[in-house]
Order: sequence, then structure tokens, then C-alpha cells
Amino acid sequence: MQSLGLALIIFIYTNIALFTAAGTIYLSQKLFEPDKERYFYAFFLFLIAIFYLSFILYYGGDMALKNELYAISVFAVLACIGAFSTTILIVGYVLHGLWDFVHEFQQPLHSMLSNTDLVSIPLGYGVFCLVFDLIIAVYFYTRRKVWS
Repeated sequence: MQSLGLALIIFIYTNIALFTAAGTIYLSQKLFEPDKERYFYAFFLFLIAIFYLSFILYYGGDMALKNELYAISVFAVLACIGAFSTTILIVGYVLHGLWDFVHEFQQPLHSMLSNTDLVSIPLGYGVFCLVFDLIIAVYFYTRRKVWS
């Protein structure tokens, strides 16, 4: 029964991510000129990365703070460079989606991650972010000529 529940959660969050990505793309095209749209997404990459600080504050995770701050720093650098490079922005979103996915399944992956501590996240959040981030990265690929 628990597996069925997890499958349903994954299905629901995947669909929510699809609609959220579609809405984000639609609004970004309406609100920003093409040459400014990439700046918005670069800033958004930074915002979604620092969201992990709220998880540390809420769930606790002093042991995870160092790892999360390191990741936030990496995403901040990718966001800054990505504001001027579509390729780097694509890499940033793909890596962020994978980072979220690792958080989602950190218990089963713990043996592969050795003693790596990661903050807990709400169930389904990692799946949502992975799907959203990958769709957005594909969108960036389609916009690469417009943004160059």
C-alpha cells in the first residue's frame, strides 16, 4: 500500500511540475523581453537554491548546513555565469534538479553517499523540482538562439 501511495505522490507532483513549468514559461515570455528573460531564470536558479536554508531551519540539520551552503554557493556561481550563458544556465538547472532528486531519495542512496549529510525535504519536492528543472532546461535549449 505504501508503494502505491508513493507512486501516486510521484504522479501528482510530476503533473504539478508540468503545469508549473508551462505557466512559468508562459509568464516569463509575457513579462520579459527575450534579452531579459535569461536574467530572470538565472536569478530564479539562485532563489530555488537558497530555498534549502528554509528546510534547514524547519527540519533542523546542523550537520547538513555545510553541504547545503556549498551547494548554494555552486548554484549561485552558476546563476551568475548563467545570466550571460544559456549553456551554463542549462547545466545549472539540470544539476539543481539532480540535487533535489538526491535529497528526495537520500535514505536509499545514503550508502552510496557515504557520510554525506543532506537536509530533509518534503516528500515529493525532489520529484517536482527534477521534473520542473528538466523542462525549464529544455526550454532554455529552445531559446538559445533568441537569447544569444
